[in-house]
Amino acid sequence: MAGKYSLNLNDIPWPLSLLDCNRALGRLVDGDRLDIRGHDRDVFDNLVLIIKKAPVRLIESEQDQNGFKLLVEKPDYAGNKKQTV
Repeated sequence: MAGKYSLNLNDIPWPLSLLDCNRALGRLVDGDRLDIRGHDRDVFDNLVLIIKKAPVRLIESEQDQNGFKLLVEKPDYAGNKKQTV
């Protein structure tokens, strides 16, 4: 069953924030989503580069004066569909 996870990078200094994000991306299984939030513009730019090379899909990207939000999903390569009961 796919899960939805969040990662708050607001109080994590560079470069630990990138390491934490990369670790979280590596733990995703097919169908999982990860909501990443932070406030450092440099971290945002570097996260986008990491996400482009990772086996995930960027679903949403937002920035404003308070910070950023990235929503990524690891595609379900097996083609499994969620079942509702």
